[in-house]
Amino acid sequence: MVYWNETMPPLDTAQIRADIIPDDWSTLPIYQNGQLAAWTLPNGEDTIIGVAPYYGSLTSMPQMIIHDGIVQIFYSALTLGFATEDFNYRHIWGTFSESDGNWSDFFDYTDDIFHVISECVYPALAPQVHNGQYHLLYQTDQLPGNSLQPDPPTHSPVNNNIVYLPLDLTVGIENQYASASFEVSQNMPNPATGETMIMVNTEVLGPVNLTLSNVLGQVVYRTTENANHFGSHTFKLNVSNLEPGIYFYTVEIGEKAVTKKMLVK
Repeated sequence: MVYWNETMPPLDTAQIRADIIPDDWSTLPIYQNGQLAAWTLPNGEDTIIGVAPYYGSLTSMPQMIIHDGIVQIFYSALTLGFATEDFNYRHIWGTFSESDGNWSDFFDYTDDIFHVISECVYPALAPQVHNGQYHLLYQTDQLPGNSLQPDPPTHSPVNNNIVYLPLDLTVGIENQYASASFEVSQNMPNPATGETMIMVNTEVLGPVNLTLSNVLGQVVYRTTENANHFGSHTFKLNVSNLEPGIYFYTVEIGEKAVTKKMLVK
């Protein structure tokens, strides 16, 4: 994936070679000029099994937001190590630049146990940061490719999900939000069946808001506790009436928010 803006040298398309995975990306001029934003990453001895047609590149469907001088890109990319017998799956990836010609390490946002057999495509990013988070939607099902193309298509029509994925701003770089003055534990147990607990350790006094949302971004539960002392506070959630699936819980104190993922069986 190539990134260019008007402050950069003219982009010579002859510099874009046909290599899918060169031995050393750093030798390419578009890398040295800060124009190579993303590429298909190697994964040990894994190879490309097959490419389900989307009529785009192996790293494609880009979404970009510029916030406080940070260029953040999300995209869908063919991912080695996740495949059927015929095709590799696509995952949602991200990277950022501080507009200095250098790009961060890549991060696979869908590499967890919930996405072992998931085709993740068509990311759509909200144009503004809200509560210190990026807000992303993507489409997913269990089969690489789609049911519309080519002819005949990769697979027959199947149900898919539109997933809402809130992402905290990248930490460890300048001009980003300061880290939250509280910590939120992973819910226990996870996966949850009847009741699950979330621990919040805070250095701030005041209301602590907890919101539970489904993958569509719909709020299914909301509660508020008052932190009248520093230290640990416990939320107990009864999830027995929730449909099995993936949920996101967000803890807000003041203007800071932390979001984590949980699974309900």
